[in-house]
Amino acid sequence: STRDARLGGAAATLVERQVVPAATAALDPARAGRAAYKDEDEDSDEDVPFSPVSLRFWRAAIARGASRALRLPFAQALPPAGTPLASAHEASLRRYQETLLKEAVVVCLVQALDDALDEDALSSQKSPTSEKEGHKKRNVFATEPVALCSQLVLRSASYAAQFVEAGGLEPGLVRKMLASTNDVSVLVDSLLLTSQLARLGADKYPAILNAGACVAARGLLVHENAGVRARACNLLGNVCRHSGYFYETFRQLDIVSSLAERCADLDATTRKFACFALGNAGFHGDVLYRDLRLAVKPLVRALGDAEHKTRANAAAALGNLVRNGDELVNELVAGNALEALVELATSGGGKVGGASDEFMSASEKASDGQSPVKIALFSLGNLCTHGACRDAMVALGFERRIAALAEAPDADASVKKYVARIQGKMAAGGRR
Repeated sequence: STRDARLGGAAATLVERQVVPAATAALDPARAGRAAYKDEDEDSDEDVPFSPVSLRFWRAAIARGASRALRLPFAQALPPAGTPLASAHEASLRRYQETLLKEAVVVCLVQALDDALDEDALSSQKSPTSEKEGHKKRNVFATEPVALCSQLVLRSASYAAQFVEAGGLEPGLVRKMLASTNDVSVLVDSLLLTSQLARLGADKYPAILNAGACVAARGLLVHENAGVRARACNLLGNVCRHSGYFYETFRQLDIVSSLAERCADLDATTRKFACFALGNAGFHGDVLYRDLRLAVKPLVRALGDAEHKTRANAAAALGNLVRNGDELVNELVAGNALEALVELATSGGGKVGGASDEFMSASEKASDGQSPVKIALFSLGNLCTHGACRDAMVALGFERRIAALAEAPDADASVKKYVARIQGKMAAGGRR
């Protein structure tokens, strides 16, 4: 371990000892021997070292072992920042990641994932879990390679490109990765990976749609594990991040109603990502407005959530429900959305009902652009475009309360800007 530290940690050791090229050579199907690819009717006196079934097992085992080794540098804690040792580790990690990219490790992993997942499925069929045994790990082979693929795709768009080019979004493989029977760790990593691909750009949307990822994610919204539910919500939010490409799919699968239910999930992260997904479902157009009618009350309730980010996401989502038309204005007024947004904006971003967040974390306070106050004000500005909303706001005494926000000694420039936007729309009869 002393030598590892001096060289820059596990990353330096794996590069120095040429472990990455060795791992890719072991994972590459083209190097596994010609027996598996030989025509069954081909006459030959040569001994066949591996049958296709046994070859699959060995590839799955190699993928597991190689991935476990290649993940070591990412699991190693870095020395204290600012020290020479930390600099050496960081430089070694950069070089290691460059080596992983150059050797196309992700490509080899994608090629091996089918074998690993198939071998896991076969093993489960051979030895089903009994009630007496309780939960038994299902993904003996796939856990490590899926985790490594996820880590790399999340680290760099270059790895993501390799993953897609290698067939990582092929429908058969995606179905296996997102199968509800997988272990939680495999499901979470697979959802994170797919979500990141969606987040990186709309150019991945056709492949994600063709792979059936939305169908799988919808089913996982009711998974028993909260982490799986949360990541499924996040994936559904990210497929609507860049455009309305998935809106028709959402309508066909009735995904909005499932997301609306998750706004009241017992898990805080699930609630946060459900509000995020619903907001994106209304951002790019009004295609889903009829479906989003069911989301109004859950989103209003979420404005009183204990989590800062959930309140912000809910406020943004409500503003998006009038961004592209007035179809939902009456529902928003009847559902007390205006009162709740005004309360959120004028209570310092605290929970609706007047309890301010005196103990908001430093990171939450630092994320200024995501302040629930500012997002609530922006959404109220969207609502001011519509006459029924303006009338309701006047009745609430909103103008006086909002003016006080801008006049406060600690009001920052963006709050003043959003207040001025609202006042301008109220005075001009809602013109955009």
